[in-house]
Amino acid sequence: MRTNDSALTTNDNSAAQRVVRPLHAAIILAACSLSAAQTGCQVDGEPFSTAPGALEPCEADVDCKGDRVCSEDGECVDAEPAEPVCGDGVCEDGETSACADCAPEPVCGDGVCNGGETSACADCEQLQPVCGNGVCEPGETSACLDCASGADATLMVTNNSSYVAWYLYVVPCSATTWGDDLLGTYTLDPGYTFELTMAAGCWDYRAETGDAAVYWELRGNALSGGLDHDWWLTN
Repeated sequence: MRTNDSALTTNDNSAAQRVVRPLHAAIILAACSLSAAQTGCQVDGEPFSTAPGALEPCEADVDCKGDRVCSEDGECVDAEPAEPVCGDGVCEDGETSACADCAPEPVCGDGVCNGGETSACADCEQLQPVCGNGVCEPGETSACLDCASGADATLMVTNNSSYVAWYLYVVPCSATTWGDDLLGTYTLDPGYTFELTMAAGCWDYRAETGDAAVYWELRGNALSGGLDHDWWLTN
């Protein structure tokens, strides 16, 4: 049996009108979409637009195209954009560099150990020296006051072990050999201290027993001018 659309849409039964109107509008919309001019289309005597973004009648979200949703007024509208979520690993619109998702990527090779870089990057192979902290650190030169010449450092080598140290070597960190024995004809017995005065800078230490069966070694020691520094030999 064929149903007369116009009869149904003018029926006094409001429930029937609500059911038929979307179908009626959909039929008209389809006809309008097929029209090359896409003008002159009406739904219940009112102009109906088929242009992109035009409101479409609906009962549920599934009646709407794409990402549009069905509003409380029964019309398809654009969905509200979702709020950005900081911490999801994606830098979204609305997020700033204050969120870790949008933090700038660390650049290996800029001479700074940035957050996110590991020792695999040369920037983080060792901590950067800090000029002005009163310590002459490896990597600093006499251009930094911490390593300025004119103020000698004192090294106190104390034997707290049960062995006799026959040889003592103290050389700059850049040296490739241990150089001369600083004890000379002396030995450093347990309980005794040997004092050295030297320039501020980076130094390596080594001490040995007579047969070198026991030795102590400490590398990369930053000595600051005008200060006393200790090295203890222990078992």
